[in-house]
Amino acid sequence: AVVGVTAPAANLQITLVDGMLPDETLNTGALSALSAVTVYPAPEGTIGAAQMKVTFVTSSGLFSGSFLHPVSKKTVTFSGAAFQKTGQALGSFLYMPVVATDPEGTPQVGSVVLSSGAGE
Repeated sequence: AVVGVTAPAANLQITLVDGMLPDETLNTGALSALSAVTVYPAPEGTIGAAQMKVTFVTSSGLFSGSFLHPVSKKTVTFSGAAFQKTGQALGSFLYMPVVATDPEGTPQVGSVVLSSGAGE
């Protein structure tokens, strides 16, 4: 943190489900007027995704990002689209099992939901 600079208030929830995640994850973040996203650690009492990054492209309404998958310990990318009327952005990611530890594993799809609000 930079001394004298206040982090913007959280106004975004980032939820990941399925895709071989042991539990649903919840991160909060701040979406600025310039569409820059600052991701915060998980709220107390919840499980958050490590190394979460999110980027919006306002001209298209598309978003993308990545996080560290807790099972494979590999970076997983996701993408999706924002729906202005619902206040949500929906997307997906593909989990690829680690062949050395799960040779019979099948790829699993997970969901990404970005919604307005800070998780009150």
